[in-house]
Amino acid sequence: MSRLRPSLLQKLGIKYPIIQSPMAGVLTPAMAASVTNTGGLGSLPISTINFILPNSITQLQALIDSYNSNLVDDSKTNTINLNFFCHEIEQPPMESQILNWKKLYLEATNLPKSVIDEIECTKNGNVSFREFEQDSEALDRLMSYLLKYRPKIISFHFGIPQRSTIDKLKQLGIMVFITATSVEEVNQVIKVGGEVDGVVLQGYEAGGHRGNFLTGVVDAKLPTWDLFQLVKKELNQLETHNKSSSSSSSSTASASAEASRLPPYLVVAGGIMNSSQAQRFLDAGADAVQLGTAFLGTVESNTSGFFSKISQDGPSTVMTALISGKPARAVVTDFIARIEEERKLEKATKSGAIKNKDGNGDGDGDVNVNVNIDVNGELPPYGYAYAAYKQLKDIVGKKQQQNPKQKETCGNEASLDLGFYLAGLGYKQIEKAVGNGEKLTTQQVIDKLISELK
Repeated sequence: MSRLRPSLLQKLGIKYPIIQSPMAGVLTPAMAASVTNTGGLGSLPISTINFILPNSITQLQALIDSYNSNLVDDSKTNTINLNFFCHEIEQPPMESQILNWKKLYLEATNLPKSVIDEIECTKNGNVSFREFEQDSEALDRLMSYLLKYRPKIISFHFGIPQRSTIDKLKQLGIMVFITATSVEEVNQVIKVGGEVDGVVLQGYEAGGHRGNFLTGVVDAKLPTWDLFQLVKKELNQLETHNKSSSSSSSSTASASAEASRLPPYLVVAGGIMNSSQAQRFLDAGADAVQLGTAFLGTVESNTSGFFSKISQDGPSTVMTALISGKPARAVVTDFIARIEEERKLEKATKSGAIKNKDGNGDGDGDVNVNVNIDVNGELPPYGYAYAAYKQLKDIVGKKQQQNPKQKETCGNEASLDLGFYLAGLGYKQIEKAVGNGEKLTTQQVIDKLISELK
């Protein structure tokens, strides 16, 4: 691919090709700032802020203020990647989906029915950028803020925003990146997104929510390296084709424009835990690597209490859609194992596998499933399912605090850890401090990483 352009490091004004993954619910502004302080690019997830609401800018500003307060260089206040979810707008669940969810969680957790019945499955805990695009006031509110702040990158997970949105962001000097998990999705990004600046190539090893977005397409589960190599080959072929088309005597203005378009920067994500893994991709032409799981055990991580104690013989991970409604890679705790097993038992009683809406697989565990299709069409869709799970986790947690013995209010299984610990396939490689109960800082983790890069 052509490299007649500034490097991504030059464009971002950073020293190292390290981007911290925008892990919603896990990272803190202090973690993001620590990565930026060390010469990489920190990220902040914005998926929980609803810009349709008048106080949304206040929420966003508070998040950015917290990030800025942890920076050591005031000139880096806009050196950040703000990440939005851009999935299809989900419809409220049907009564049958709610009943199925409650039955599944009742059986999997062995909690009293009274506890499960407290859950409201009609609340949507997530918001899609597409909702803002349908509300001119909300979009104007956000764009007015971005006009002043101008973050280095705005990135999108689960889909592609409207072309007009991308054009507006680029006019503000903001780089636009979109997650893709296949060659087909990269081609769709280029086709629909216009001159998108970069693509985050999310391999199947990656922790957290799977970012694929093409409906009716089975997830090929491409490992990060394979995905990277296939996309490089595709972009090279596309560049050769465009040059050939523009040089022909019958070439059109649009063909010439296609030929002059620079290829997107490629950021690889998934399974990268150390410098040797990062260096392999950088040597092969990646513009940067994105890491998330590597920071889960640090002081600045909201889940450090769990991950700082994990041993080499800890449990494996699984890609499950039974918690949030979309496939996500998480550690197989007793809770996750139970809910996966319960779902399989339910299916076994229905004389034959139940298909997804597109007829591709069963939606559980490590299987082919498209993220835009809720689990078998039988459970609440993403947002609603996730909000219901979080309600249950909070209710059980509060009851445990109020009554440590737990037996009367939560039943014998109340001590079950209902945590949903998102993590990549290589999470057992998380660096740990030497000492009793000590945790590494994000800076210590990234310092070691960059010191070993060429």
